[in-house]
Amino acid sequence: MNFDKEKKKYTCSLLVSTTFIILLIFFKMDSIESISESIGKSQVVELNELEEREHPLYVYEENGIEYVNGKWFFKGSEIGGLVDVGYCIYVDEGAKSSVWIYVSRNKNGQISSLDVISEKEGWEKVEK
Repeated sequence: MNFDKEKKKYTCSLLVSTTFIILLIFFKMDSIESISESIGKSQVVELNELEEREHPLYVYEENGIEYVNGKWFFKGSEIGGLVDVGYCIYVDEGAKSSVWIYVSRNKNGQISSLDVISEKEGWEKVEK
């Protein structure tokens, strides 16, 4: 038997396998980082061209938010901002005499209440 020939095959296959595993880990880690970065970033959506049912605030309709004549209202007041940390941040810079809404959620992620807050409080919650 020729042990040198077998040793070279073993060393070569070990080297190729190790290189492959290192590259696989490198690319896997890179993709995990890019996914986690994209999850952590808020996405900005231009709302002018969205249909009412596609609008991010539509999901809050059953909690007292309503859409009237192209504007969103809560208890009769136009919404200038909505903060639902981890789910939605909405700002309407064109709203006049508007209110800001803070969405509270329970441990299960279900909406427990909508509270009127000041614009300053809204931005503070966004920054946290």
